[in-house]
Amino acid sequence: PATSLSINRAAVAAPTSQGYQTATYTRKDTEFDRRFFETRFTGFFRVVMGDAEKSTVVTIKTMKNEYTVRRISRITGNEMHIQLPQASAGDINISFSEIVQVTVKPK
Repeated sequence: PATSLSINRAAVAAPTSQGYQTATYTRKDTEFDRRFFETRFTGFFRVVMGDAEKSTVVTIKTMKNEYTVRRISRITGNEMHIQLPQASAGDINISFSEIVQVTVKPK
């Protein structure tokens, strides 16, 4: 007998001409690691942001805090450093194991 397999596909936050598509990634559905952020949020690593990144809000929710990301300044195998919209805050260090949810939406 023929059987069919279904794959649960999460929405991919791909940049469009108006910005990134709305998407929410949770820990139970997504493995948050270096590859996840490098492939889905490539434009947020740039020093000079493009129009798609300027019109998009990325929110990272950890076990303790929620951060709105302006830019990802550094990334390693275990953690990443983000810059917040207020420049005086400096870089915030977030371990991938602390991340509970990542939300992408237009401004």
